[in-house]
Amino acid sequence: MYNLLGGLKLCHHSTKQQIVAVIQPVVDRIAEFLSWQDHTYSHLIHNTFSEKHIIYQSDNSNSYIRARLGVLDWDSVVLGPREKDVGSFLLRFANKKEDCRFFINLYENQTGFGLNRELLNCFLQYRIMLRFLRRGLKCNQLDENYFSLFGRLRDI
Repeated sequence: MYNLLGGLKLCHHSTKQQIVAVIQPVVDRIAEFLSWQDHTYSHLIHNTFSEKHIIYQSDNSNSYIRARLGVLDWDSVVLGPREKDVGSFLLRFANKKEDCRFFINLYENQTGFGLNRELLNCFLQYRIMLRFLRRGLKCNQLDENYFSLFGRLRDI
């Protein structure tokens, strides 16, 4: 994996400012959303959740109710919102809305907890932006065209 912080240290100050200008509104939305909720997020979450941590057993039907789901590798567990883990997982499937809906329904059914779609979308946007930023830094492609595309990710 590309070292994001190391790549940022090598960037010119104006480039860092452009990066912050694009990411900051999404981070602010997450912070604002979490701060005005009536409850605190004190759930155990995986914190590094991705498809490699999933064990899924289907009964060969299209019903998510009869499928079985398990999660492995809990060594980075923290307290936080469930939507953070699910957003991290859905990053791999962000362009496949039906697959995303299927997983969200499966997750809610198996855990018995509803997910806040607005907060989930914020975390997913954040993860997409981080991935996009890593690629740009790794390939040394941080120019005006790149930031134009990068800025549009906020509107997903």
